[in-house]
Amino acid sequence: MKHLEEIAFDNLVFLNNKENFLANRYKLCNNQFIKETDDDNTIYSPSDLEYPLFFTFHQLMNHVHSSCKPTFYGKTKKELLNMFAIAIEVIDEYYIETQNPNKEFERLMDDIDDKVFFIQQYYKYGWCHRFPIIIKDHFNQFCVEMIKTGKEIHRMHYDIMIKPHELSDEEEDEEVKEEVKEEVKEEVDEEVKEEVKEEVKEEGEEEVKEEVKEESKEESEEESKEESKEESKEESEESEESYDNISSDESTHAKED
Repeated sequence: MKHLEEIAFDNLVFLNNKENFLANRYKLCNNQFIKETDDDNTIYSPSDLEYPLFFTFHQLMNHVHSSCKPTFYGKTKKELLNMFAIAIEVIDEYYIETQNPNKEFERLMDDIDDKVFFIQQYYKYGWCHRFPIIIKDHFNQFCVEMIKTGKEIHRMHYDIMIKPHELSDEEEDEEVKEEVKEEVKEEVDEEVKEEVKEEVKEEGEEEVKEEVKEESKEESEEESKEESKEESKEESEESEESYDNISSDESTHAKED
C-alpha cells in the first residue's frame, strides 16, 4: 500500500502531464489520479476534482515545510515548487475549457495558488528566512543520520551481547510446561501420600479392632473354661460328699442290726 506522500507525488507528476489530464486519460480513485491508456468517455466535473487536488497540494506543501530530507522522491524543494506552478497552470486551462463555472472550485484554486506563491517567495527571495531553513535542513539531516547510527549500534549490541543469552519463545514455553508438570506432579504426590496415610491409618485401626476382638474372645474362652472347671470340681466334691454320707448311713444301720 502506498504512503500518502507517495500518492500525492504521483498525482503531481500526472498533473504536470498536460495532454493526459486535458484528454481525460485518467480515473479517480478516492484521492488518487490513475492514468488510463485507453480513451475513456468519463468526464469529471470540477466538483469531482476538489478533494484530490486539495489532498495533493496540501500533502506536498506540508513536506516542503516540515521534511528533514533535502530531496523528495529525487526532487529538491525548488523542483517541487516548479511542479506546483506547472500543475496550477494545467488546472486553470482545464477549468477554462470546461466552461462550467463553479464558485467552490474557484475558491479552492485561489487558496492553493496563494499558498504556493507564498512558499515560492519564501524560498526563492526571502534569504533572511531561507538561510535558517538551510541550516535547519542540514541539522535535521545530521540528526536523522545520528538516529540511524544509534539504531544500528543498538541492533549490533543486541545481536552480539543479548540475543545469544535469550531463550526463544518455544524454549520459554517448554520451560513453563516443565515447571507446570513438576508442580502438578508434586501436588499429585502429596495427594497420593495423604491417601496412603489415610488407608494405612484405617487398616491399622481395623487390625487393632480385630486384635482386641481376638483377645476378648480368648479371655472369654479362658473364663468359660475356668468356670467349667470350677463347676466340675464342685460337682465332684458334692458327689464325694454324697458318697460319704451314704457310706456312713450304711455303717450306722449295720451297727444297729
